[in-house]
This record gives sequence, structure tokens and C-alpha cells, in this order.
Amino acid sequence: MDERKYRDGQTVTLLPSRARRTPTDRFEIVRLMPVERGAVFQYRIRSTQDGHERIAMESELEMEIVAFPTAKRQAGRRKTF
Repeated sequence: MDERKYRDGQTVTLLPSRARRTPTDRFEIVRLMPVERGAVFQYRIRSTQDGHERIAMESELEMEIVAFPTAKRQAGRRKTF
């Protein structure tokens, strides 16, 4: 059996589509939906902005990319090795 890409509590982005006019928003995986024979993985997701919940297929989701701030060099200091 294939493994799921996402787990409960993870933050994801819902990919845009022509049929669905969903604003770009972050969603939290609330629940992994049961898998029916031959079906794709589905997740119950909740908007982190307004709390709206919906069900989305795995192919409609993308892992949120978190950018960590880079460390700033202190002015006037040089690294010596």
C-alpha cells in the first residue's frame, strides 16, 4: 500500500484550480480520511485564516514551504578561522 504524503497537524497549501475559486490560504490537516478501494488519499483540512473546513484529495495539496531567516552578520565583525 502506498504511503500518504501528509500527516495529521501538518500545514499545507490548496493548489488553485479553474473549477474552484479558493483563495490562496494555508490549511492544517485535521484528519486523514479512510481509504476506499481504488480511491485516492483524501484529507479533511481547515483554513488557518477563517477556520473553514473542507475535504481535499492529495493531488490538490502542496506542502507549505517555510523559509527560515538567514543569520545576519554583525556589522564590523569578520569571521576568522
